[in-house]
Amino acid sequence: MYYKLPYDVMYTNRYNIRDMPKEYFNISKEVLAKEVNMKRRELTKRYPQSIGFKVLEKAHFQVKNGLIVDGNILL
Repeated sequence: MYYKLPYDVMYTNRYNIRDMPKEYFNISKEVLAKEVNMKRRELTKRYPQSIGFKVLEKAHFQVKNGLIVDGNILL
Protein backbone atom coordinates (compact mmCIF):
# COMPACT_ATOMS: atom_id res chain seq x y z
CA MET A 1 0.00 0.00 0.00
CA TYR A 2 2.87 2.38 0.83
CA TYR A 3 4.34 2.26 -2.64
CA LYS A 4 0.96 2.54 -4.34
CA LEU A 5 0.32 6.03 -2.97
CA PRO A 6 -0.36 8.71 -5.57
CA TYR A 7 2.50 11.19 -6.02
CA ASP A 8 0.61 14.13 -4.48
CA VAL A 9 -0.31 12.11 -1.38
CA MET A 10 3.21 10.72 -1.02
CA TYR A 11 4.64 14.22 -0.70
CA THR A 12 2.18 15.61 1.81
CA ASN A 13 4.45 14.82 4.76
CA ARG A 14 7.74 14.94 2.88
CA TYR A 15 9.49 17.72 1.04
CA ASN A 16 10.32 17.04 -2.56
CA ILE A 17 13.01 19.64 -3.22
CA ARG A 18 12.61 19.24 -6.97
CA ASP A 19 9.02 20.54 -6.86
CA MET A 20 9.44 23.25 -4.20
CA PRO A 21 9.41 26.88 -5.31
CA LYS A 22 12.73 28.65 -4.67
CA GLU A 23 11.20 31.02 -2.08
CA TYR A 24 10.39 28.04 0.16
CA PHE A 25 14.07 27.49 0.89
CA ASN A 26 14.19 30.68 2.96
CA ILE A 27 11.03 30.38 5.05
CA SER A 28 10.68 28.98 8.56
CA LYS A 29 9.66 25.41 9.31
CA GLU A 30 6.43 26.67 10.87
CA VAL A 31 5.36 28.48 7.71
CA LEU A 32 6.31 25.49 5.57
CA ALA A 33 4.34 23.17 7.88
CA LYS A 34 1.31 25.44 7.48
CA GLU A 35 1.63 25.21 3.68
CA VAL A 36 1.81 21.41 3.90
CA ASN A 37 -1.33 21.34 6.05
CA MET A 38 -3.15 23.55 3.54
CA LYS A 39 -2.12 21.16 0.77
CA ARG A 40 -3.43 18.19 2.76
CA ARG A 41 -6.79 19.90 3.16
CA GLU A 42 -6.98 20.42 -0.61
CA LEU A 43 -6.23 16.73 -1.14
CA THR A 44 -9.22 15.73 1.00
CA LYS A 45 -11.44 16.90 -1.86
CA ARG A 46 -9.73 14.50 -4.25
CA TYR A 47 -9.23 11.55 -1.90
CA PRO A 48 -12.18 10.79 0.40
CA GLN A 49 -11.64 9.39 3.88
CA SER A 50 -13.00 6.02 2.75
CA ILE A 51 -9.81 5.40 0.75
CA GLY A 52 -7.95 5.24 4.06
CA PHE A 53 -4.76 7.24 3.45
CA LYS A 54 -3.34 7.65 6.97
CA VAL A 55 -1.42 10.78 6.01
CA LEU A 56 -4.71 12.58 5.30
CA GLU A 57 -6.53 11.56 8.50
CA LYS A 58 -5.71 14.80 10.34
CA ALA A 59 -6.84 16.90 7.38
CA HIS A 60 -10.11 14.97 7.07
CA PHE A 61 -10.72 15.54 10.80
CA GLN A 62 -10.04 19.27 10.44
CA VAL A 63 -12.36 19.63 7.45
CA LYS A 64 -15.11 17.54 9.03
CA ASN A 65 -15.07 19.59 12.23
CA GLY A 66 -14.50 23.01 10.64
CA LEU A 67 -11.10 23.56 12.25
CA ILE A 68 -8.68 26.05 10.77
CA VAL A 69 -5.20 24.94 9.76
CA ASP A 70 -3.15 27.11 12.09
CA GLY A 71 -5.66 27.40 14.91
CA ASN A 72 -5.09 26.21 18.44
CA ILE A 73 -7.66 24.54 20.62
CA LEU A 74 -7.69 26.17 24.04
CA LEU A 75 -9.31 24.72 27.13
